[in-house]
Amino acid sequence: MMNRRLFDFEALLEDVWGLGRYNDLSIKNEGAQYRVMLDVPGFSKEDIELTLNNDTFTIKAENKIRKTDRSYTLPVDIDASKVEAILENGVLTVVLPKSTKSRKVEITVK
Repeated sequence: MMNRRLFDFEALLEDVWGLGRYNDLSIKNEGAQYRVMLDVPGFSKEDIELTLNNDTFTIKAENKIRKTDRSYTLPVDIDASKVEAILENGVLTVVLPKSTKSRKVEITVK
């Protein structure tokens, strides 16, 4: 069985969606965290449900007019206790801090 974490998340976004952007979605690797931005005009914070289940991040938004439901497999562990989400001017911004146990560490050879 192939480990899906072996795939380069950034390369996948660039190859499939073009520079990490797909219509109303932007995902940026900011080193210690991922920043997800999604245009959700017409939705209030009460209309939005975010879940993080192991390595799967899901965004669900539903109101009387429309519904969206997207899930993403993350290539690294996320520190769930530090995830932040802000809805401002129709843009949902979610900060997903990488877990310290999954960060790249340079090791000096002695």
